[in-house]
Amino acid sequence: MNSMTKFGRVAMASALWLATIGLPAHAASVELVGPATSTVKVGDTFMVSVKGFDFAGLDGGGADLSFASGLVELLSVAVDPAWDFFSAPGDIDNTAGTLTGLSFNVWGPKSGNFDIASLTFRAKAAGIADIDLLPSVIWPFGLGGDIVDVGLVGTQVQIASSVPEPAVWAMLLAGVAVIGVRRAGKRT
Repeated sequence: MNSMTKFGRVAMASALWLATIGLPAHAASVELVGPATSTVKVGDTFMVSVKGFDFAGLDGGGADLSFASGLVELLSVAVDPAWDFFSAPGDIDNTAGTLTGLSFNVWGPKSGNFDIASLTFRAKAAGIADIDLLPSVIWPFGLGGDIVDVGLVGTQVQIASSVPEPAVWAMLLAGVAVIGVRRAGKRT
């Protein structure tokens, strides 16, 4: 009985060890989050946040951005003030639909989840606008002089037309007709 219990413990420990070595490591990521509403209208301005998730440590880095320039324009970039060593909002080219050279660095390493920057866009036309993060050749993500492997995740923004739907026009015309009938009734 005693040897069976010992065998059971060894088997259990071996199974757990084998299960854990096959698990992939959870990688850190930088993601675009937003806007706050699921759909924005043509002419609206909206925010997209650049956030870091699941970092063991990061001194800084950078990213470039591409976006659907026919649907949105990038108005401004604000790097979170917590990146206190050096930061740059990068260069916006709304004709090409790019942001190049966004960079951020801090004196002591950051870990966990954190804000990196806020991007302000304006919707120009209806459609689905892809906004993608791209790796920076100039500013790789790093910790203590070593490059940190980071997954980059973009976002999509649904942009609705600001022209009223046919049902809205029908309701408006019905309301005007009711007002006209009432006025005509008061005159007689």
